[in-house]
Amino acid sequence: YLLDVPASNMANMNTRQQLERICNDIHDHLRHIPHAPSVQMQSVPQDWPSDSDSEDGADDARRPDPVRADESGSNYSG
Repeated sequence: YLLDVPASNMANMNTRQQLERICNDIHDHLRHIPHAPSVQMQSVPQDWPSDSDSEDGADDARRPDPVRADESGSNYSG
């Protein structure tokens, strides 16, 4: 999505009072919107070595297949 406002030589007909009223209305609306809950930030440990750690693919045998079949034969990602 690209917002492109073409330039024009049209005169600005907005008054300072209209712009202040619009800003106040927006602030009032935002004040009544429920806020998002805050969450605690934690670092996530790396489970697997990155691809840059092994260039020859020697550790691919240690990695589990990302899609496995369960006992019923259906596939799941795990």
